Amino acid sequence: MNKQSPNWTHIQSENPGLHFDHIALLGEGWGSWAYGINHAWVFKLPKRAGDWDENITEQAVLAFVQPHLPLTVPKPMLHRPTSAGWPHGYAVSTIVQGQPIDLPHMTEVQKAAAAQALGNFLRTLHALQPDDALRAVLPRADPLGEFQDLVELAETKVFPQLSTHTAKQVRTAAHRYLADDANFHYRPALIHGDLHHEHILTQDGVVTGIIDFGDAQLGDSDWDFSDFLLELGAEFTTACARAYGHPDPQGLIHKLWRRSLFGYLHDIMYGPEFGLPEDVEGAWAGLQEWLRQAGE
Repeated sequence: MNKQSPNWTHIQSENPGLHFDHIALLGEGWGSWAYGINHAWVFKLPKRAGDWDENITEQAVLAFVQPHLPLTVPKPMLHRPTSAGWPHGYAVSTIVQGQPIDLPHMTEVQKAAAAQALGNFLRTLHALQPDDALRAVLPRADPLGEFQDLVELAETKVFPQLSTHTAKQVRTAAHRYLADDANFHYRPALIHGDLHHEHILTQDGVVTGIIDFGDAQLGDSDWDFSDFLLELGAEFTTACARAYGHPDPQGLIHKLWRRSLFGYLHDIMYGPEFGLPEDVEGAWAGLQEWLRQAGE
């Protein structure tokens, strides 16, 4: 979608205690733009009115988890559902310093320490028991229903763009996953829900912080390892799972690889409207690689 320009004069007038000496666009997600103010605060501006709920979820989750986690996370400061400076309001939190994890440029010792840190982080997060106030705003995952809907939509949005043989291959793999009850048997836990490498921050090769909790939900704890596998590789994901204390790291890798098919279908279909161009391109490339591995 086309980017609008916030009216920072109005936004500053709504926050007289803050002085906007330095403003920088930090990044863009499917639901919001994030701006850094004075290297100290992050302003999240929803792209659409319907994206406001992510701000509410994130602020509530951060307020609840921040005192308990072993890595630094943003501290929620305030949220304004209405603003003269932005049509959909905004939420403010403290900035977490660091750079996205860059595994190829880390030493083996740093990689091992990073896996340990992330395993500890996820174990602590998943063990937290949300109180009633948090549960009231936390989405509840329904992967079976969501995946069934994706496959149904793919019949008209994706499969016609594939060869008959490839469409059959994807359809068969998807239905096989949906038919396995073990894939949907889990104890709901508080999960981050979007642990891309950009959301794992490091300083001098040491993992120090986690950001972007807007997709937090009550769901399958295995899901928090998904982006590790896709972006950081099976070896690192296995190390994280072992540090976490996962009962079956190899089974986890297989489950996540099979499950990634639905992520590719999701981004192919919803990316053009809600995502970024590179997300759609990456999803098509990911689907082709998934098919290649499935054929081996």
